[in-house]
Amino acid sequence: MEKYTVDYKTGAALPVYFDCNGDFTECNGSMLRLAYVIEGNGIMNINGQTVIFSSPALFCFNELDEVVLQQSIDIVTQAVYFNPKVINDSLQLDEIRKDYCKLTEGQYRDYFLIYPFMERVEFPIPYIEIGPLTSKRVYRLFEGIKEELTGLENEFWPCRSRSYLLETLFLIQNIITDSKNKESINLHESSKDISDISDISDIILYLHTNYDKKITIEELTDTFHMNRTTLSEKFRKAVGFTIIEYLVRYRIKMASVMLRETFLPVSEILNRVGFNDSVYFSRMFKKHTGCTPSNYREKYI
Repeated sequence: MEKYTVDYKTGAALPVYFDCNGDFTECNGSMLRLAYVIEGNGIMNINGQTVIFSSPALFCFNELDEVVLQQSIDIVTQAVYFNPKVINDSLQLDEIRKDYCKLTEGQYRDYFLIYPFMERVEFPIPYIEIGPLTSKRVYRLFEGIKEELTGLENEFWPCRSRSYLLETLFLIQNIITDSKNKESINLHESSKDISDISDISDIILYLHTNYDKKITIEELTDTFHMNRTTLSEKFRKAVGFTIIEYLVRYRIKMASVMLRETFLPVSEILNRVGFNDSVYFSRMFKKHTGCTPSNYREKYI
């Protein structure tokens, strides 16, 4: 069953639905789902694979994806459900699934906008990390969609809401293309299977939530009622790194986002991500990215 937005005064209907209160992991018939995580952190299972995510972020789900939000902290989300035919009448999901190669050149250009939603070989995990500036753009676009779909103020709301949706999909393509040219800092060994992190899920979310503060092993053992040896062994077994290595990697990852998307001084960024020693920060940043914080910013801005 599809959710349409309907103007009962005029009878106009559009296969697009905005949800700012429900569970964004909820499947909805033959519609695609663009989920926007505004705040919070969480752990999700997507098609049998575990995904640890932090805000701000986007998820591009299709109608076949099996999604379970396993755990979250202070999460705030919005979601836009839409049928691809709102982009082009020829984009019928059942037909695309059979053979999208039969699309004409013009139809394929439109299909490319939903490629991250549909393709699970190139995009096995439909999780898109975004920075603060990009998040502001996404938020404004989502607000535009919401305003048009909930206000229905005049006869142009179908065109305007569709325009905001298309702009959002174009932005996603730009984010994906741009991200391919950026170094990625892995938070677990690429060869490790992190399908089961149930023993340390609380610890991971704690690190993601409090990375900007001082965190010690002693604090973690007291908080999670686990002795140091057991804690360290379980964590390393699950992600392939020690707790401190993981925390440093996450802090460097967050610092790299701030360097790319803000003009904050490096001295302020290192404090915002939990470092209090500029020399140590620079050394760790170069170790994980291959360049100094200043050179990294010059490279991407």
